[in-house]
Amino acid sequence: METNLTNQRLDWIDFARGLGILLVITGHASISLLPKYFIYGFHIPLFFVITGICFNVKPGDKFVPFLFKKIRTILVPYIFISCVWIIIDSLTALFRHSFSLQFFIDNAKLYVFQRHYRAVWFLACIFLSEIIVFFLVKVLQRFKDVRMITLGVIVFFFILSLFYTRYSSAKLPWCADSTLTAVPFILSGWLIKDKIKQKSVFDIKLPTCILLFVISLIANVINVIGFYGSNKLDFSNGEFGNHFLYLSSAFMGTFGVFGIAKLVKKNRIINYIGQNSIIFFTVHPMIFKLFYFIPQPETPVAVILFNLFFCVVIVVTTAAIYLINELICKTRLCVLIGKRYKKAE
Repeated sequence: METNLTNQRLDWIDFARGLGILLVITGHASISLLPKYFIYGFHIPLFFVITGICFNVKPGDKFVPFLFKKIRTILVPYIFISCVWIIIDSLTALFRHSFSLQFFIDNAKLYVFQRHYRAVWFLACIFLSEIIVFFLVKVLQRFKDVRMITLGVIVFFFILSLFYTRYSSAKLPWCADSTLTAVPFILSGWLIKDKIKQKSVFDIKLPTCILLFVISLIANVINVIGFYGSNKLDFSNGEFGNHFLYLSSAFMGTFGVFGIAKLVKKNRIINYIGQNSIIFFTVHPMIFKLFYFIPQPETPVAVILFNLFFCVVIVVTTAAIYLINELICKTRLCVLIGKRYKKAE
């Protein structure tokens, strides 16, 4: 989840990613359904589109160096965070007097084979998706009419995703089923990559951003209530409802975030979160786990107080992850979260 747009770090991209992380954290908090209607329509596609915008593979690039970079920046953090989760799960089982060697083995298998388990599913999905996109981009770069061919590949993958989610409920190892939807979003970002370099792109005013968010929300609400019949959609589980409405919500919400990011450009806190997105994305559920014992509210007043409480939890969680990240980044352990160790001068 690095930003590498022709070796130039764009502040607004970091801001967009950081805003996306805050939306993910808010979506995972036990808050009212309306925010979930809004957030779940585009928060995961947003990251895949950003990945495509930052995808920097040239015709002469070799696969092995690319693979080693992805192992360092994605796979190593996946293994580290998974090990932490295994420890947490084991301690929880010990506390509940249900721990055994078989429990440990079965729990470890969930992370080894990774079928949409815990927040680390995203790292597995994006690792596999970027490898697929690498080979697709290498082939696409051979065509003169790259844009039209890429658009065709994007449509093909979305149709493939539609058929798979409609006729199969199988969860494949390493979230391979989710790559059918992730890959076209990444390619969409890669397709508009050159346009992003133009300063005028996504330089839209606040009312337009709000309009995009409203369209995204309406499409998502219609999708959930009219087609899916559940509380929310879920990218990780392949729960898209109506694909046309889901894609409309995803792209409108994503472009709305880009518009806001271009307007603000930089915020110290949000950009920091965007630059350290992996640890914020994967660690916040660990802290939320401490509050899962709280029962769901039943009265209107309790709902309001409950939501206010989790707003505080979100702030505390963000601050806690900041401290954890700062402690890790100052040591050689930073390689475990995909960072390069820099000796203090």
